[in-house]
Amino acid sequence: AAPPVDIVGHLDTRGFRVGEEDFDGLSGDFHLQGPRIFARNVELKHKYGESTGKVISTPEGGIRYDFSVGMDPTLVQSLPLNDNAQEFLHRWEFRPISGIRLNLKGERQGRDAATWDHQGRATLTDCRFETAEIHELNMDFQLNPHAYHFSNVEVEIAPDPDRDYSGGTVKAKRISVSARDRLTMLTGVEGYVDPGQVIRCFHPGTADQLDRFRFSQPPEIRIPQGTIDPQGIAQTNLQVEVKATGTMTTEVLGKPLPLDH
Repeated sequence: AAPPVDIVGHLDTRGFRVGEEDFDGLSGDFHLQGPRIFARNVELKHKYGESTGKVISTPEGGIRYDFSVGMDPTLVQSLPLNDNAQEFLHRWEFRPISGIRLNLKGERQGRDAATWDHQGRATLTDCRFETAEIHELNMDFQLNPHAYHFSNVEVEIAPDPDRDYSGGTVKAKRISVSARDRLTMLTGVEGYVDPGQVIRCFHPGTADQLDRFRFSQPPEIRIPQGTIDPQGIAQTNLQVEVKATGTMTTEVLGKPLPLDH
């Protein structure tokens, strides 16, 4: 029998295609040892940006990777992910001015796609999530086929003149979204923004109720914990604390009633 392949080398190529995607170049050091693949100093160039990192693939350990990614976010939406992940990504709107920076690592056990686990930190700029226009978003994340977890979230939201929202900043210790039914669990949310502007991204009906109270300037909001069900199958249960300065206006018998604080 022929001895197993054992090759150490360096790859440097330009202009190639994978599926429907064209890439500008690929370089890196590699070691092929039978069915095992080790690659480091990998640089992948695409018209949308560049990625650098390393990959390890073995029959017994599956695949592990660690990459720094800079690209046009629209490329992320074209990744071959499952239907639930694709649906979640397409709730975002990216434009030519949008940017993304990812420090990303992940692993898969053997050939079982259900064991994929991705985690890292992301920075997004000049994009939109549902109805919220976002100047900048920073967060840690962990994604697997069952749930998407986001922690240390900090987002700067632009004003929304169509809905009379002033915009502001929001932080969250943790946001978890079920991949199956989009049930969302919030922990440690706080910031200075109209409550409806945040809630509208997850549950427009609840936001409509909150929009009955309008503020002359963004109030301080706190959500120690809560659950949002956008499909209305389970129960939305939010504990929202609002501290407003200036003037809050609500409607009584069809007429606006200002309340000073």
